[in-house]
Amino acid sequence: LETNKRALCTYSSDQAPNRIPFGAAGYVHKAELTLNTGKYTRHIECKDPSGNSASAVINFTVDTTQPVMLFVNDTSTFELSPEKTCNTDKLRVKFLAQDDESGIKEYFYSIIKKANNQIILDFIRTFVSNEWIWIENLSLEDNIQYFFNVKAKNYVELESNPKASDGIVVDTSLCKPSPFCGDGIIDTGELCDPDAGTPVFGSLINECTDY
Repeated sequence: LETNKRALCTYSSDQAPNRIPFGAAGYVHKAELTLNTGKYTRHIECKDPSGNSASAVINFTVDTTQPVMLFVNDTSTFELSPEKTCNTDKLRVKFLAQDDESGIKEYFYSIIKKANNQIILDFIRTFVSNEWIWIENLSLEDNIQYFFNVKAKNYVELESNPKASDGIVVDTSLCKPSPFCGDGIIDTGELCDPDAGTPVFGSLINECTDY
């Protein structure tokens, strides 16, 4: 605590007359407190040698515990295959952390290639919480699984341990149109118009991939 005049300052946890002095009169006033984790209020009063006084209320938080990541969700928009995506240029993620003392200040997320733990995208800062974020301009490989690592930081600069998502597989076949009669391609199991009275089925190898 600093004052613009030489003053004697005292403090208390409430507005009771029993106040504790910071020390000798001066311009800079310090006090050492031993407190448990939690939220606190201190009422300050300062008086200069002429009897002029000023008061203030200081609210602060003591937080010695790191945040805890609650979940990291990287599922896709496919209801039947939420663990797969057909996108090779973007992924989405939603996450949430908890810190009951000082609160969550920000998050950091990264993307990892699961096969060899290669970092595809190093930790990126965000203030978004419990909402879907689309990460774009990626170069993802087909039939490869990726996962997110997310960590949170609270208002006293303590970071959580990173939490990984369960992973998502890139499968570009999910976005290819399903075969249909009249598309000009004979697909596996597709009965086409008989040729000279003989039914013609699709080849064993799809010419367009079915999902």
